[in-house]
Amino acid sequence: MSIEVNAGARELIINIIIIIMIIMQDGTTIQISKKNRDELKKIGSMGDDYNTVIEKLIREYRNHEYRLKIDRIAEEAKKHFKEHREEYVSVDDL
Repeated sequence: MSIEVNAGARELIINIIIIIMIIMQDGTTIQISKKNRDELKKIGSMGDDYNTVIEKLIREYRNHEYRLKIDRIAEEAKKHFKEHREEYVSVDDL
């Protein structure tokens, strides 16, 4: 089966197919500066793609946030202990 279309319609069909293919892709395109691209290359290992590098950065960020949360809790506990020292008993006194 063959359908005759003019050049303008053919170009439109090709563009629509390209758009559909882009929409159906699992990933997305993001724009970054050359400087940031070069920095991402430094972070990655041989064979890593940008997605892998970004996943590493996300994991590192989450770990960093977790450590900050633990540090905040520890500081609050330390402050609470100092302010309420008389409420606590030394292990040696037990």
